[in-house]
Amino acid sequence: MKSWCSVIFLISASFCPNSLDLLCKLEPTLCCKIQPAGKKILCFLWLMGNRESFRSVADRFGISKSSLHRNLTHVANSLLILSKEEIQWPKETFEKKAISKEFEKFPGVVGCVDGTYIPMTGKSGAKRDLYICRKGFPAMHAQVVCDGNLKILDIITGYPGSVNDASVFQNSALYQALQSLPMQYHLLGDSAYTLEHFLMTPYKDNGSLSDTQKMYNFMHSSVRCCVERCIGLLKGKFRRLKNYECRGDELMCKTIIGCATLHNFILKREEVDEADIDLSDVESEKVDLSFVYSAAPNSRASKKRDDLSKKLI
Repeated sequence: MKSWCSVIFLISASFCPNSLDLLCKLEPTLCCKIQPAGKKILCFLWLMGNRESFRSVADRFGISKSSLHRNLTHVANSLLILSKEEIQWPKETFEKKAISKEFEKFPGVVGCVDGTYIPMTGKSGAKRDLYICRKGFPAMHAQVVCDGNLKILDIITGYPGSVNDASVFQNSALYQALQSLPMQYHLLGDSAYTLEHFLMTPYKDNGSLSDTQKMYNFMHSSVRCCVERCIGLLKGKFRRLKNYECRGDELMCKTIIGCATLHNFILKREEVDEADIDLSDVESEKVDLSFVYSAAPNSRASKKRDDLSKKLI
């Protein structure tokens, strides 16, 4: 089995040999009656790390398409179990303090949030139109929250691409958990989100922003870009997420979570390689103001933002 570990990470350029304990993490939850766990993991890594056709990947490993699909499902299920260990929202005070120190330029930040589209080129059927995102293609929405080191703290996926960022956020378990977040802490989100006392957004630029508000927006943008880099790193390592032909929602959700789990697993063991960060989707996914969710101003949140803007001068 050791030989399979070596093969996995020698073949996959996205992974470093010091991550060989992945096999040990996943093997206990993998069904290995026909194929060894190492081969199943390698199939998953190669499939998700490349944009090679499904048939070509199956041929590469000398297995049928149905066997490759089964391997993908088995590893995705195992990674879903591992995700509870690898992806955790900071619950303790010391954890929040540690994360906020990563964002020295902007006080109180415990994470940055953003949504992204995972194209579903294989989506068909009567409900396909529900998945058409504002960019005009079928996609699944994924909401990511990360810290200053690009570690994913929370991820939710499963909503069709037609659902906007604010709606996904407000229907998430994280949104409910944030209701009790201490006042000195908050997430940073772009203009697609509604200002809340636990979510600081930019000032709307109507042409009459004060110098203080402009500085706040500048600092907000420079700090919040870490979540764009996080998503870019996720899609850069797992390139199939840029154009995924999966048809079934359940398996697609599991593979997205699985890739996020591996993202954190790798970050624990390797430094970020800037060459792996793919920001090509960032420009295309920038906020279209016609799609921005609008809500009544939150006076408590507005006051907090005003107070923060004065501290950033």
